[in-house]
Amino acid sequence: MRSFYIKGNNNKYVNQKIYKVLKSIYPALSQGNLNKVFRLKDVKVNGIRVPKDYTLQSDDFVEVYLTDDLLFGKHTDVSCIYEDDNILVAFKPARIASCNQSHNYTDSDIYFEKMVMDKFGDNIKICHRLDTNTEGLVIFSKNNLAHTEILNSFKEHLTEKKYIAFAYGKFSKVSDKLKAYLLKDNSSSIVKVFNTPVKHGEEIITEYTVLDYLKPYNVSILEVKLHTGKTHQIRAHLSFVGHPIIGDPKYSTNEINEKYNLAYQALVAYSYKFNFDKNSMLHYLNSKSLQLNKNEVIQKIAEKL
Repeated sequence: MRSFYIKGNNNKYVNQKIYKVLKSIYPALSQGNLNKVFRLKDVKVNGIRVPKDYTLQSDDFVEVYLTDDLLFGKHTDVSCIYEDDNILVAFKPARIASCNQSHNYTDSDIYFEKMVMDKFGDNIKICHRLDTNTEGLVIFSKNNLAHTEILNSFKEHLTEKKYIAFAYGKFSKVSDKLKAYLLKDNSSSIVKVFNTPVKHGEEIITEYTVLDYLKPYNVSILEVKLHTGKTHQIRAHLSFVGHPIIGDPKYSTNEINEKYNLAYQALVAYSYKFNFDKNSMLHYLNSKSLQLNKNEVIQKIAEKL
């Protein structure tokens, strides 16, 4: 059983149907099992069994009587690709949150940082986040000094971040450095992209190289390099230029996604390269290759199409 509170009138789930909210909070939960849990009346709000069309209100306490493997998928182990006395780099599967950032979750909920802490120790601290349905490498610190250094490296754009993405359509250029302006809409949990500066907007720079074009699927395989790291940047920016990532529920379309056999966006954070100052305690990491095998990443996604 899992539970969560709907805290405050400004909570994004207030006045939302509970069926839709559970789909959002537990993306690994299949449609069949979601329907079944309501059919068996195994969802309670404030101790009372409710139907799927129940509308959530402020301060509601929700209980869902399903096992963790059905709610979250079978994420039972952590794959670590690099570890030393200061940092750890691990692979986060899709369908699991990077860390516990929401008041809607209890301390017992599953999220990736907790999984890593459970396996490698309580001193582990996550240094950045990936979207819930984005797979890939996540960097953790093992002490406060390393944590500060890594956070600063992201802030100052000293860490090179690369992704593999499968985007819809054929690009007119083999490579390009896209520039635009991103505005976050907190009410809808999405971002919007503009060609020109907007109030409260932030400049984004997204560089891509086309590695291959799969003509039968009308899909381009990209290596994407982030020069800025904003919320949903790659997903929103590629969609803005007419090439959404396939499988993306927010920035692609149902019409496009229905063409492919994907349950989440085809986006993988596969490589990090550090550029610490020579006086930094983490300077030795500049010579390390912290990455997944690019060809294996591509093959894994391609096999699902």
